[in-house]
Amino acid sequence: MYLYAVLLLIGFFGIVAMAAAGFLHVGGGAKHGHAGHGGQGMARGGGHGHHSHGQGHAHGAKGHARTSGAKIGLKSLFSLSPIDFFSYCAGAGAAGILFRPYVERQYLPIMAIVGAL
Repeated sequence: MYLYAVLLLIGFFGIVAMAAAGFLHVGGGAKHGHAGHGGQGMARGGGHGHHSHGQGHAHGAKGHARTSGAKIGLKSLFSLSPIDFFSYCAGAGAAGILFRPYVERQYLPIMAIVGAL
């Protein structure tokens, strides 16, 4: 029981910490210094600037590379982002706690894995 509570707490507080860091702009997100991309500001010559649509500009050779679903390798399988890790922890912990009264003890880890996924 304690294992599932710890997993739930790790997941919950990890997600909350990442959300707080995102709101505070901690984490070094990419910022663009292009003139006129910040909304409807006045550009040179009196015209309006570009509207911002929430899309970043990729510069360089790898800017437009996409990973297809069929080319998932072993490296990408084991490289989890922090949000993935915390979500899996929260899901496993919640499933372990919620299914404890309904599932026999030996099947509880299976339910936690299903909850994590």
